[in-house]
Amino acid sequence: MLYLCVATTGYAQLFLNPSKTPDQYNYQHWSSDDRLPDNAVINLLQSRDGYIWFASYGGVTRFNGIEFYSYSSNTHPEIVNNSFTYVFEDLNGAIWAATSGNGIVSIKNEKVVAYSEEQGLSSNFAESFAQGSDSVLYVATSEGLVYKKDSIFTNDGLPPVLKDSHLICLTTDDKG
Repeated sequence: MLYLCVATTGYAQLFLNPSKTPDQYNYQHWSSDDRLPDNAVINLLQSRDGYIWFASYGGVTRFNGIEFYSYSSNTHPEIVNNSFTYVFEDLNGAIWAATSGNGIVSIKNEKVVAYSEEQGLSSNFAESFAQGSDSVLYVATSEGLVYKKDSIFTNDGLPPVLKDSHLICLTTDDKG
């Protein structure tokens, strides 16, 4: 089952365990001095292969525990602008990144593919992703929900309310 979050005032925040004090957590601090392209990380995830992926206004960055590698307009011409806000790993191991105004990007085996309104996104302001057990990839945008069908995105067959609502997050339950 796919769950939707509709924007009202802002993004949901994830919090640490309130019963723990900050000194009970181990952490490592990285910055642009360590070759992170931007000090403001907007979103991150650890992929199944162990990499940590960062979305920032400096691009999408992969970290292997030792060094950073950035996917940005400086390194990949498919990327038009570096304003990334969300990263997601699909069931096939591809990394999907949402941008603020330039659609979405997929990264798989070092191949970068960009998608925009020209490929069926309802808006180039993407917010988040979800994928059900049926392997369908959904994208929440500022102008509604779309899903990937072959090499394009569409909203065919979706309820009208989902086609033009500003969606900010998606998730699935244990049934997919």
